Amino acid sequence: MLIYELNGGLVAVIQTTTILVLLIYSCDLALRAYTYRGMLLRNPWAWFDYSVISFSILMWLLETIVKANAHVTSAQDVSAGLRGLIVFLRWVRSIRIFFLLMRQVKAGQHAARQQTGENKKRYIDLDKGFDLDLVYVSPQLIAMSVPATWPTSLYRNPLREVVRFFESRHGVGGYLVVNCCPELPYPHEAFTSGAVIAFDVQDHTPPTMAQFVAFLNRAVHMSESSTLAIHCRGGKGRSGSMVCAWLLFTRECEDAEDALTLFALQRTELGLGRRKLQGVDTPSQKRYVHQLEKLLRTQQVYHPRAVAMAAADGRSPPTPLPSEMAVALQILNGSDPPPSMPKMVELQPPPRPMVHLTRLELNNWFRHKLPSYNLVVAVHTELKQGTHQDPRHTILTYDGGKAPHGARAGPCYVTYWSPPVRVPLPPKGGGGGAPATAPPELLTFDLNVSVQGDVRVSVFDLDKLLKDRRKRAASGKDPTLPFDHAPPSSWATLGEEAWMAERVKASGVQPLGAASGASSGAGRIIAGKEAGCLFYFLFHSAFVEDGLLRVPLPMMDKAFKNKKGIYRPDGVTVLRFQPDGAAPADAV
Repeated sequence: MLIYELNGGLVAVIQTTTILVLLIYSCDLALRAYTYRGMLLRNPWAWFDYSVISFSILMWLLETIVKANAHVTSAQDVSAGLRGLIVFLRWVRSIRIFFLLMRQVKAGQHAARQQTGENKKRYIDLDKGFDLDLVYVSPQLIAMSVPATWPTSLYRNPLREVVRFFESRHGVGGYLVVNCCPELPYPHEAFTSGAVIAFDVQDHTPPTMAQFVAFLNRAVHMSESSTLAIHCRGGKGRSGSMVCAWLLFTRECEDAEDALTLFALQRTELGLGRRKLQGVDTPSQKRYVHQLEKLLRTQQVYHPRAVAMAAADGRSPPTPLPSEMAVALQILNGSDPPPSMPKMVELQPPPRPMVHLTRLELNNWFRHKLPSYNLVVAVHTELKQGTHQDPRHTILTYDGGKAPHGARAGPCYVTYWSPPVRVPLPPKGGGGGAPATAPPELLTFDLNVSVQGDVRVSVFDLDKLLKDRRKRAASGKDPTLPFDHAPPSSWATLGEEAWMAERVKASGVQPLGAASGASSGAGRIIAGKEAGCLFYFLFHSAFVEDGLLRVPLPMMDKAFKNKKGIYRPDGVTVLRFQPDGAAPADAV
């Protein structure tokens, strides 16, 4: 449409609008030029903007001059060539508006990523157009959030940008990406110059001790020029645990607290007016970093470079074997050890002693108001196909080997439920003027189960747990929750008999129940988000002693934040156990 063919006041309005748009664009370019100086000229879009605005202003001036000299009021008197050029430039400006809108969409995505990343440090390179939730913890150690595909890439690091970053900055030296985010998969083959290894770590839990060991034994074989990058979903909890493991293994940090502090400071942008440190804050993740420190000190196995540098500095090497020291010094000097020399000793997983859990005690745990007056304890373990059969499903146990196909690694599944504990209801208003009854100072849950390796213990709100089971039963689903692989409990039968009878009658075989959930991806539930879960903690059986494990409130997962003030700050949970053989029980 040629606006010059219009007459009257509409032409004047359009002309005025054109002048205002040109002024706005000119001011925008002037401000950007003042802010970015010469860096702006390296951006091809800036050259495009300058060209369009300059030609638009030039054509507007020519049009004005021609009209003034010809004493005309209509564009019909302007030459057809000049009019066509003006129309063409306005079409170009229209196209430019489309690109501006696309840039606004990108700006919205940038804002969403900034909001999601909170005050985590970001890697920003204006020259190459990088703005990523990524930080160098050390020159060859990176922590970042997940390289995401659509639609998660709208508010997380886009996969293509992460690949471009690694290929441009570390493609020559090589890199190893450690993926601790199984819930957001992406194509590993996109990283062409490096390798990607994946660990199935449940969100809001630490890597298992076996995963720590496998990670270190794999990463130690990287070349000296390679860069190590670790990520989970947000690049904080699971990533931070692995980063701290590497800092301890390479002796960049002397102990677990130093490693946790270094990661928190490096990951946090302290200049944004926010006081929150973006470090490892889930208590069980911290506990596992301390367990790894104990494992390294016990076995005295560290990265060869740490061994060699200790010797070069005249310090006592962490690994005292002379043959290993010779290998480490040769690696430090950049040469391969001769075939006759022994290989460096790999870190070994900790032993998996069997312990018998007898009791869980909550000491001074709740304030006056409890979240529920019916509580139950769950024991979570890893899974491997066993032989214990049940009418509904097969009980699965773990013996240190690989998990069955489709099942998650780590203590993600409930394999034991305690008898429920019913807390007496306090009288409303105290009854007769008496003060309301406070929760008991000691709540005790009887346990009778043997466990080994990585274990999780959780306290559930039984009412919410049963409510969710009834919903599933009412909709015709298996009322057994996907993470539940325990034998049927006395409290867990409400609404299930009718479901089982219907399934048996229809199929003629006993239903599999919860065991079928292992291969359906049902274990992707975030730890602590299970129906009715109040709080929990994880530990490894090799690192408990003296017959008990004390967990104060600040070291209890989910409860440590205490946002609603339900728990007492001085509360302590005590898990009591006996060595294997002290009491008979089925091992899980």
